Amino acid sequence: METADSQPFLPPELLLHVIQCLVPPSAHSAIALPAAHPTTKALLCLTLTSCLTNTLARRLLYEYCLYLDTTERVKAFDRTIQSLASKPNPTNYNITSLYISLSAPNNSNGNKIPSIALVARVLDSLHQTLKHLLLDFPIRIFFHPNMDGMSVDPDGYLGPIRKAFHKLNSLETYCFLYEAFISLFYPEIVDFDDVNLDTASIAARITTNTSTPWPDLKVLALYNPYFGETSTILREISKLQSLETLIVARPDGLERINIEDVWRAGCGNKKRELNIVIVNTEKWHRIDAREYQKEGNWVRIRVLNVPTSYYGDEDENELCVSWVRRKMLRGEPPKEWS
Repeated sequence: METADSQPFLPPELLLHVIQCLVPPSAHSAIALPAAHPTTKALLCLTLTSCLTNTLARRLLYEYCLYLDTTERVKAFDRTIQSLASKPNPTNYNITSLYISLSAPNNSNGNKIPSIALVARVLDSLHQTLKHLLLDFPIRIFFHPNMDGMSVDPDGYLGPIRKAFHKLNSLETYCFLYEAFISLFYPEIVDFDDVNLDTASIAARITTNTSTPWPDLKVLALYNPYFGETSTILREISKLQSLETLIVARPDGLERINIEDVWRAGCGNKKRELNIVIVNTEKWHRIDAREYQKEGNWVRIRVLNVPTSYYGDEDENELCVSWVRRKMLRGEPPKEWS
């Protein structure tokens, strides 16, 4: 019986519904909400409020807020998922989206290789559920044959991350910024300077090393790929059977090939349309997109200009990377980019 001193209360189901509504509609398509986002902050607080709110808030954090922008955060996340997996009845958080950025290694502590192994372990742990992945760090800062005189054995150090990539067959969106992951896919390639003409093509060949090459991948974003006459990148990409959109930031050599013919040759007799989004500052565009708007074309191209300041004193590479990163993190559909 309710007394005069009784306090009003919300039914638990209603309270949980309110927590669920903390996630904005835009987050459902975003790759990850950063730590500074109000939703992330609120959910973190709710994990400490009560046992009732902890379970739901924790699930929503894993679902929408896996924005790992430092090596330390990647390490903490790795420890968490390894701990969860070791429990008798592990909690399944169904992690589908992930953003990873690694800090530049401190050359004095020799901690380069473990950072790459860390990424490999994280990707391997999530390979069954991961659908959207954005990797945001230049591989050169971790592996270079001339750095500190260090001799790198790619099979020994990069083998685990190659295997992890090969298992990511649930991917629907894959974006890697900065240069492509050269040594991840070809163990005989160690010296980055010897392959600077075709780095993205080499990275793309991961698709030929698996029996089911990323069958669900719909959006692929590359930075600075080379598409010249000697490149096989477009043929390799054509093996991605579900690919709908290819985003290329600051590409090289795209104007030197007939994109329509190369794509048709790669697809064989099966007609598959491809939307290519070219991102660059205005002065560096070399493609006339109107040539690829003809009726019956399999390839359609859009050219997007990254805004620059009046003085033009910014690093144009970083401008384009930041622009693509922002769009991808928000989950904006490429057809709506402008």
